Amino acid sequence: MGTRHFARLQFEADGPAVEGEWTVPGTAQDRYTEWVGLYGSNPSVVIRLIEETDGAERVRKTWTAQARLRTATAENVRRGPPGSMTPRPSGGGRCTASTSCRPHR
Repeated sequence: MGTRHFARLQFEADGPAVEGEWTVPGTAQDRYTEWVGLYGSNPSVVIRLIEETDGAERVRKTWTAQARLRTATAENVRRGPPGSMTPRPSGGGRCTASTSCRPHR
């Protein structure tokens, strides 16, 4: 399985997330940047750029209103059961730039 790239937006640190998934890293980066511009000044928003390979997630960047943080440490690698923290798009398939995603936990 190849590497997948995600942008994840949460309006509260432990709240529901809206997430998009792409195979092209630049597209995920563009969405991350767009979300930082749209929502980054909200004091409780957390926006992450994530890379996933073989079920392990690596947080590449994290944005909060307090500080923009670059992360790529071992603590940021998450292995979970299949389906955990995955997109929940409306209408079936994965979230893409052309589909709408509904919030999920």
